[in-house]
Amino acid sequence: MTIHFGMILLETSIAIGVGIVLFPWSLVRSTGFLGEAVIGWLAGCAIRVLILAVLLAAAFPLFTTIVPPASVGTTFVDPMSGVAFPAMAPSMGETFGVVVGAMLFAFLVLIIPARAARLMAGPALALSGSDLLAGAMTTFRFTLAGTRIIRGTSALLTGGI
Repeated sequence: MTIHFGMILLETSIAIGVGIVLFPWSLVRSTGFLGEAVIGWLAGCAIRVLILAVLLAAAFPLFTTIVPPASVGTTFVDPMSGVAFPAMAPSMGETFGVVVGAMLFAFLVLIIPARAARLMAGPALALSGSDLLAGAMTTFRFTLAGTRIIRGTSALLTGGI
């Protein structure tokens, strides 16, 4: 989620920088479309940041109600590391509730701002962490395919096949 938030901030910074350059072009009638596109992009970025801020503001009350309170009192000291842990762990139901709540919230934070920006701005970047990971996975796939081609060619030339 941190990657996603960073991508939103990066896109907003890029939109502001591009807006400073392209917004004056909206004063000329024949190049007015450039300024209009930048205004739409900035509006989409602002909507994404606003929605993300609202979701993060809703996270604090949500997680204070789902997360079980820490047990106060006796502690268990790990003999290997010397770290003190609470003596009473949360039940399996409480743990499952925290996991489901965190996964639901992560889904909401990843999906809702991008969809809102696409609805608001039309052709906008709407970058997210999934775009960054998709690029990394594509690079890995091509690297893996290239490695297999080189190994297969090497084995063929040395007579290993």
